[in-house]
Amino acid sequence: MAVDQSVDRWNNIADDWISSLGQNVLRDKILIPQTLNLLGDVSGKVILDLGCGEGGYSRLLAKTGGIVTGVDGSARLIEAAKHLADIENVCINYEVKNAANLEEIGDDTFDIILCAMSLMVFEDFDGALAEMSRVLKKDGQIVISILHPCFSGYGVGWQQLQDRTAFVADNYFSEEAWEEKLSADFKKEAIFWHKPLQDIINPFLGLGLKLVQLLEVNPPEELAHIPVIALQRRVPMFMFLQFTK
Repeated sequence: MAVDQSVDRWNNIADDWISSLGQNVLRDKILIPQTLNLLGDVSGKVILDLGCGEGGYSRLLAKTGGIVTGVDGSARLIEAAKHLADIENVCINYEVKNAANLEEIGDDTFDIILCAMSLMVFEDFDGALAEMSRVLKKDGQIVISILHPCFSGYGVGWQQLQDRTAFVADNYFSEEAWEEKLSADFKKEAIFWHKPLQDIINPFLGLGLKLVQLLEVNPPEELAHIPVIALQRRVPMFMFLQFTK
């Protein structure tokens, strides 16, 4: 089975990630609500949570009637996902698999594929896309959240200029890996692969998938009192993509 470089990284930082749950304001206030809004009613739908991590999205979808399979390359995160599902008494099928090699999963299996904040950590991007297309049913949908490619990458971020704080970006067209700690509480870095937006979307279109929606989230003003969210109203960190087959 092919192994992404990121698998070892996520096994190493899995416990730090689990400890961060409940403290990730952007995930709780922006990513999860927007994802659930895009997915709509999932009752009775057969769902693949690809790159499921500790299974937070899987549990939410299972609790609202989804028939969920969670897949992740990190055995440590799948172990945690199974444990948390048992605690919350939800039935989810979890498997340790590489996103680019979903062996033993048949063609046209899923109504929905959710790829929440994981596409940019798949080293074999094209292989993962091909597998998503293969296991998705006709008329099924793929919902993806990613780091916004215009505002992520090596050395990209907020900097203090002479008169103001501004976001600085560079080398947008350079496809490269970069390493970064998810927060100061993480002991080690995760690894990400940057691609310009055209090189993210066009391969999906090349597989015959249809782009239904591209969404850059401007958080509501009532959340602007939270500093990290206030910055999202100036420069969006995340992007959502929705495809159908």
